[in-house]
Amino acid sequence: IATGPVEVGDVLDYTLTVTVTDANTLQPVELTDVLGTGLALVSGSPAGAGFTFSGASASGFTATLPANTAPGTYSVTYQATVTVDAGTTVGNTVTPTGATCTGTCTTTTPVAKPGVALSKTAVAPRTPAQVNDEISYTLSVVVTDAKTVTATTLTDTLGTGLELVAGSIVAPDFSCNAANPLVCTLPAGAAIGTHTVTYKARVTVDAGTSVSNTVSGAPCPSEAGCTTTTPVAKPSVDVNKSTSATGPVEVGDVLDYTLTVTVTDANTLQPVELTDVLGTGLALVSGSPAGAGFTFSGASASGFTATLPANTAPGTYSVTYQATVTVDAGTTVG
Repeated sequence: IATGPVEVGDVLDYTLTVTVTDANTLQPVELTDVLGTGLALVSGSPAGAGFTFSGASASGFTATLPANTAPGTYSVTYQATVTVDAGTTVGNTVTPTGATCTGTCTTTTPVAKPGVALSKTAVAPRTPAQVNDEISYTLSVVVTDAKTVTATTLTDTLGTGLELVAGSIVAPDFSCNAANPLVCTLPAGAAIGTHTVTYKARVTVDAGTSVSNTVSGAPCPSEAGCTTTTPVAKPSVDVNKSTSATGPVEVGDVLDYTLTVTVTDANTLQPVELTDVLGTGLALVSGSPAGAGFTFSGASASGFTATLPANTAPGTYSVTYQATVTVDAGTTVG
């Protein structure tokens, strides 16, 4: 008999022993073996020379040694499977008729029940994360004590501002969909150890100051639970315009202008367009404007448009140009 702890699905070997001494038996000896909750008789059991068997079912059987059996030792062997109904122990009892139980006629075997714990981590490429960054997530299911007896299904719901990155799921022990929520199933019979799901989610323009997601489906022993929250930086863009001319100026003078764009906190999410319209009395100088990082369109004597592209990194970006004071100027130009 197994001393344990045993697990669900294990097959246990049992032996019933009848010892006849002094003289032949005067009557049949009946052994009624009742398997307790969490045990099921294996097909093909029991067996034993000299016995006849009756009433065999998943829950037990009766073995009969006939009257006039000679002195000697006679054995019945059988097997029983530990089922999902098992508690922390499994036991069975044999009740003899026409004999006395002088040894152990009840057995109890400890059963190891699986422990399942879930945890979740998130790793962003930078802190705080930015729109279009891909955050790496890991779901870990730790199985202890015994292999699992039922399937473990995890449901991971991505919050606002997150989208699953196609092709990023790696889950060798699970079967997963590829949607939000992400549903991954660890089948029954998972071995003791750590089973992981990894995937990536992209931060979208819908993100607020943070993005979160939550996984459920198994106990989460950590204080933080199974919700991760990642801070997100949104860009701030400031524009300033200046000129080196303090005045007064004259017709024919060439004035220098600078447009300054300052990006802070995060890369820009969309293009930044600067449309500069020159007032009466000013004409854009040929060859203007200029500025690293910008593209220019619509340039004419009366102005131009400068565009800083989306995803521009934090920093300061400048456009410079020149304008000539024309005869149309009044008392001021602007």
